[in-house]
Amino acid sequence: MALASNQCRPNSPAPKDMKKRPATQWVKPGIKARVKHLRGEEDLRHASLQDFWDEGT
Repeated sequence: MALASNQCRPNSPAPKDMKKRPATQWVKPGIKARVKHLRGEEDLRHASLQDFWDEGT
């Protein structure tokens, strides 16, 4: 499932106090997503994108 180029922010900085992760791809505000992830994990490790939609801003 690919995001449209107007929804991605490939060169945007991470939010304040967030660890930098090179493989992270930030999206514009208002994008909501449903992900499948490992139960009991504090971080979203090994998450799979199930669905996404634009709530608008």
